Amino acid sequence: PTIGYGRGLAPQGLAWLIRKWPVVTTIHEFSQSHALRQLALLPFSRGAGLVFTTDQERCAYQTRCRRIRGIVATIPIGSNVPFHPSLVRDERHVVFFGLIRPNRGIEDVLDLARIVKDQGLGLSMEIIGNDDTRYLDYSKQLQHMARSMNVQWTSGLSLEQVGARLGRAGFAYLPYPDGASPRRGSLLAALGNGAVVLTTVGQQTTADMRAAVALVTSPTGAALRLESLLASPAETAELVRRGMAVASVFSWSSIAERHVELYRRLTHAPQRRRAAHA
Repeated sequence: PTIGYGRGLAPQGLAWLIRKWPVVTTIHEFSQSHALRQLALLPFSRGAGLVFTTDQERCAYQTRCRRIRGIVATIPIGSNVPFHPSLVRDERHVVFFGLIRPNRGIEDVLDLARIVKDQGLGLSMEIIGNDDTRYLDYSKQLQHMARSMNVQWTSGLSLEQVGARLGRAGFAYLPYPDGASPRRGSLLAALGNGAVVLTTVGQQTTADMRAAVALVTSPTGAALRLESLLASPAETAELVRRGMAVASVFSWSSIAERHVELYRRLTHAPQRRRAAHA
């Protein structure tokens, strides 16, 4: 994501100006960006190659920019969190994992915690994530609410420690406002570590992911689904198996191989072939 560059256009300038070497740009998110940010991403079409993390993101970009100069490829992201699924799990522990900022569904997680507390469901809940420095007041407000509902708040963990926490949890509740998709690293981390994921469906939710998660539409629905899964060990075990199978497809070794193949195509193909391919 280019949000780290603020309003600067230096990356776009590099893609537009450099001609001596092939410039490949990976655009992680396009469809969810503000219209002005989408416009600012269009100059990357002048580079030698464009990589998108999902076919849906690729289509969204190509709808706005029909003249792309170079090779276009879809290569998914992987999980930065290592996979450490444990044979000994706390099946009544529910975690949320992600950056603490708005539009991550954290309010729904706290609503689920309230339901768990009010109905005495006997579940423990934990929010794992680091603060986004732009939203420190928002984080403090959420932490205050979490304490009132007996939600454990954990931050400052290494990626290895996060993997270990996810690997021991029975469930992960990840209510993405725009739905589960392969571009969600937190989803891949939870699936790869063997947690049963309760999440939402969206336009970019693939068929494989639909089959590997428990789809819910609200915190109330999540509470009911948790109760039904706890009463059905066979269904829970099948979701664990499917989730880990989906996550394995997004291994970094496979992602690296696909990038290397793209670079080979760029460095061996004449300029006229790249233009014709676009």
